[in-house]
Amino acid sequence: MKAIGVLMILSSTLANAQSDEDALRYSMQTFGGTARYMGLSGAFGALGADFSSLSSNPAGIGLYRSSEFSITPALTDITTQSNYLGNSSKGSTLPFNISSFGFVFSNDLTKHGDNGWKRFNIGFGMNRLNDYNKETYFTGYNPDNSLSDYYVEQANQNGGVNPSQITATYPYGAGLFYQGYIIDPSPQDSTQYVSKIQGGDVQQTGTIDESGSQSEYVISFGANYDDHLLLGATMGLPSLHYHSDYTFTENDVNDVHDNFQNYTLYNHVTTNGFGINGKFGATYIFNNFFRAGIAVHTPTLYTMHDDYYSSISSVIGPGQSYNYNQIPGSYNYDLVTPFRLIGSVAGYFQKSGFIDVDYELVDYNSMKFKFNKAATPDELVIESQLNQSIKQKYRAASTVRLGGEYAADMFRLRLGAAYYQSPFENGEANGNNDFTRWSFSGGIGVRETHFYADFAYVRTISNEFYQPYTLSDQSVPGDAIKRGTNNFVLTLGTRF
Repeated sequence: MKAIGVLMILSSTLANAQSDEDALRYSMQTFGGTARYMGLSGAFGALGADFSSLSSNPAGIGLYRSSEFSITPALTDITTQSNYLGNSSKGSTLPFNISSFGFVFSNDLTKHGDNGWKRFNIGFGMNRLNDYNKETYFTGYNPDNSLSDYYVEQANQNGGVNPSQITATYPYGAGLFYQGYIIDPSPQDSTQYVSKIQGGDVQQTGTIDESGSQSEYVISFGANYDDHLLLGATMGLPSLHYHSDYTFTENDVNDVHDNFQNYTLYNHVTTNGFGINGKFGATYIFNNFFRAGIAVHTPTLYTMHDDYYSSISSVIGPGQSYNYNQIPGSYNYDLVTPFRLIGSVAGYFQKSGFIDVDYELVDYNSMKFKFNKAATPDELVIESQLNQSIKQKYRAASTVRLGGEYAADMFRLRLGAAYYQSPFENGEANGNNDFTRWSFSGGIGVRETHFYADFAYVRTISNEFYQPYTLSDQSVPGDAIKRGTNNFVLTLGTRF
């Protein structure tokens, strides 16, 4: 399997933070928004009159019969359990966020004559689509190899590199390890390199602290024709912020190596992106019992900016410690995320509630990086390699969501479940650690004429995989990661 990691992609003249895993991170979405929507696990495509529908099927805005404001604070508990080289480790975070807020203004068209059109509604606000806050910690004793072996292979490729050029050629890779005195020129050939950590036998420890989110600001329009046909469109303006601090340490805990004690590598990446997309939807209400909806989301075009830097500190022996900080770098580029197609059906049981089923198709194979027009030939090679890797590793994946609501007077009870298929092609993931996700949710609500309050709890679980590095002989063990997310969401809304 290809590594699911944060190590940087390197070229002879450029070091940047883009990887096909970054494209996946910014293209995968969870259902975020109001507590009603989340209590149904996002199964809302054939329904309406909820602010989250503006980011799923915007036809739902046509069902509003009054103007409305809502806000949704949320608390997210994210736990990570890693298993690396037989050792189990845990990490956790507990961030507070705003899952949704927005206004909808409803206009009664029947006041101007009855021509079939009942409502024209306008909405704007924000829905949260993803949460990047998590901490991953792993540790284990590696008797076979070292991260320094990876950078030896890098420095020795294509016939090697002169010591005077290694830092300029691989500023965020082999150059760091050379400056930290972890790899040295071979006595037989100064353009070939050897590691001070021969054969592994080191304690490896890694920490990945990630933070940030992906939110979408929406401007939506929708109409209701004869209480049967709902039409809607949303201009989405997504914004993403991602921050990663990666620390990797190797320690000679058993005093195996003569000229090495320990080193710590630190990589930092901050990514900011702003995009635009379109969402178009239609829902048809056949009768009081059955309705169906369809929505199409265009690809999102993101304008991205990365800032990154790295450092290394090492202790080679008594009185021999070194620190080296690489000059910070930055890069601008574009990212195109996949289109989405959502089909939905819902059944109503008079005033007792409903059941909704959504099917969503996302073509992860169509993700694409676009570097700027002034990109150098080496940068264009990286762009081509990234996009080729996406074509090879990813596929179209399905999501199925099921949700139901039971109504008793002013009270509501909700349950939901969602299944997210792995985005990886067959053979590209490590067994069951393939990013398949399951979500289970429940919620309660109280609804009166001018006020409502909803609460939801969502549990999402996934099995993921991470390799801190890869070697040409594929001998590096990986980190099997079980990730669990607990969302606690409260929506308060008023109608006017």
